[in-house]
Amino acid sequence: MTKHFPIIELKDADPVDAVTAALDDLTKSVDERLKAIETKSAGGADAGELEALKASLAKIEAKLNRPGIITGKSADETKAAAETKAFAHYFRKGEKSLGADEIKALNVTTAAQGGYMVPPEMSAEILRELVENSPIRALADVRETTKSSVFYPKRTGRPRITWLDEGEARTEETIAFGQIEIKIHEGGYFIPVTNRLLGDSQGAAEAELRLATAEAFANGERGENEVFLDGDGVKEPSGILTDPALVKVTAPLTAPDSIQYSSLLDVFYTLPATYRNRGSWLLNSMVLKLLRKMKDETGAYIWQPAVSLDAPETIFGRPVIEMPHMQDVEANAVPILFGDFKSAYRIVDHIENGSGFSVLTDPYTSATNGITKFHANKRTGGKLIRPEAIVGMKMAS
Repeated sequence: MTKHFPIIELKDADPVDAVTAALDDLTKSVDERLKAIETKSAGGADAGELEALKASLAKIEAKLNRPGIITGKSADETKAAAETKAFAHYFRKGEKSLGADEIKALNVTTAAQGGYMVPPEMSAEILRELVENSPIRALADVRETTKSSVFYPKRTGRPRITWLDEGEARTEETIAFGQIEIKIHEGGYFIPVTNRLLGDSQGAAEAELRLATAEAFANGERGENEVFLDGDGVKEPSGILTDPALVKVTAPLTAPDSIQYSSLLDVFYTLPATYRNRGSWLLNSMVLKLLRKMKDETGAYIWQPAVSLDAPETIFGRPVIEMPHMQDVEANAVPILFGDFKSAYRIVDHIENGSGFSVLTDPYTSATNGITKFHANKRTGGKLIRPEAIVGMKMAS
């Protein structure tokens, strides 16, 4: 009769201790069975049980070699760690230095220029840095997609209610719907890094890449802070200020760098209460300086400082967000936006294999200068989808 070993189960809080204890029990069982088999073999007994024992031991060894058995990590965690390690190797030394297992661990981008997707953990860190540097991204509604274009339904009409006498016939009404398309556009840049820095960085190079990527996509020339405001929607996201549907309240320009208190009230109360009560002010530091000097009809300053470290400064009780790329106070400019940005503006990030960024390492074209180039790419789209939730102050000509 063929005998089988008991199944090893990891029930303890510490998986390493559980495996150690199970192996101790297994060793005792194996020793006892080996002694019994050796005794039988000396008397010419059947050796089939010895082969069965070897097969059982091979199966147990295979199970113990599975990812996470000794480390306590899940298969996904083990895979993520392998991907991060392989990406760091690729980042420092290029694709030709990768082994077969490392290439297998990485996610290849489907973009035409090639390269590998940044590991999801690193991509999430870059995105967090990006949110901190991009005010509109922090305020807007951000979604993800795997497609090159996304369509959202939009109601273009609403039914009219007719009040009736008893028994009076009701009129038929229809609800019209349209579509809003948000196209995904690709942006990228490359930075040169010396090979000496890569070799001596001890992991600092990856951190530098993360910070540089976030800074470039947020504040670089034509980065998100610009295109989410004034993008033309052709090769870049559609911006808020350039959207023809944006409601604008005209304010008189009585003197250079001047804004009237009544104009600010007009902007504030143009929005319905639903959006006004969730609204934020978006302006640059020079405009904010003007508003900090402004007083209401009672002589009180309209700007109020933050009441705590995690609370924003306010105007009319609503948060003030500084945006360096907003326009100054001048003729025909729109120096102030106010509204519920989460309802008004939508950002759609293209995600591939859990990551929104791809990196192509080029250690060859500048190798004679001891430099490796890193090409970072990101695909995203943006559009004003609910114009009624936001309003701009436009200075008169």
